[in-house]
Amino acid sequence: MRVLEKEGKSKRIKLDKKDKEILAALCKNARIPLSKIGNLVGLSREAVEYRIKRLSDAHVIVGSRTLINIRKLNHFSFHVFISLHNPKDEPGFLRKLKENQNVNAVIKYSGKWDFEVSIMTKTPEDFYDIYNELLQDINIQDEHILILLNTIKGIVLPNKFLEKLPKATLGKNDFSFHKEFNSPKKNDYKIDRTDLKIMRLLANNANIKIKNIADKVELSPDAITYRIKKLITNGYIVEFRPVIDYYTLNLSIQALLIKTVCLTKEEERKLSSFLKCNDSVLWCTRTFGAWDVLMYIITSNQKEFHEFINELRTNFGNSIRSYEALFAYQEYKYTFLPEGINI
Repeated sequence: MRVLEKEGKSKRIKLDKKDKEILAALCKNARIPLSKIGNLVGLSREAVEYRIKRLSDAHVIVGSRTLINIRKLNHFSFHVFISLHNPKDEPGFLRKLKENQNVNAVIKYSGKWDFEVSIMTKTPEDFYDIYNELLQDINIQDEHILILLNTIKGIVLPNKFLEKLPKATLGKNDFSFHKEFNSPKKNDYKIDRTDLKIMRLLANNANIKIKNIADKVELSPDAITYRIKKLITNGYIVEFRPVIDYYTLNLSIQALLIKTVCLTKEEERKLSSFLKCNDSVLWCTRTFGAWDVLMYIITSNQKEFHEFINELRTNFGNSIRSYEALFAYQEYKYTFLPEGINI
């Protein structure tokens, strides 16, 4: 899930080549130093800073987040597609979703389904209890519950909307932790509650300063840096990424739910390869439940979406039993690490 238009704040703008290069750099690592971005795009540090501020003022960049691997925290993500029986229930239902500490995402759709709700819990029993509590006094018309399995693809912006950058080389260590992201992954670090606090601070602000984290958790900046390095090399922290308001770039998001036939390993590999390489696919995951694949498609117009569907059906018509397209309207809540997740 990614940011959509929020409460009429967004205005559509056009980006030039340098803007697209800067966005490409930030999509690789939202904490990359401004001086390094300048070296990559051929601008001074001050010019990069000015352009990023301009993109922020225009609501193109609306913050940053840190992608956390919740499976490493022994949690699962349940996605529920819900249609309400009575639209009058919507305000009360939204209030419950926003307040619940295990709900990490809420997206409003146009069409058959009113909402997609993501709930993170340790066990199916925990999900059952939380979900039933959310539905108290809410009359739903229909629902589909999915358990997220393995992610096939997850990016901030497809390459077709960006400018290609020269390959970034590993330099001296800095607060972007690029060296740790490019190092072999380990499994020799057991996290504690302090690590969880650090990840929660980073989850909603990938650009928070090390000193600010240190002040909040009462450790030295060196200790924070050490812990973040360990969290990255052990796969807890996956990526620092910017938050993009797609509406300002004249882009729209469609969710696509796919039910497949019983695929062979080779057929699964081919479908995954197609989705990874296709420039319209923003995020895609395998699921267990009423549907087998959930993905988000990003396009500039309905023609592009139609062409994607045709290409998918042409290449995998015999593998797809059915599909359903949903048009995302508004994002009400999103975090990679909700308060309800504990160790």
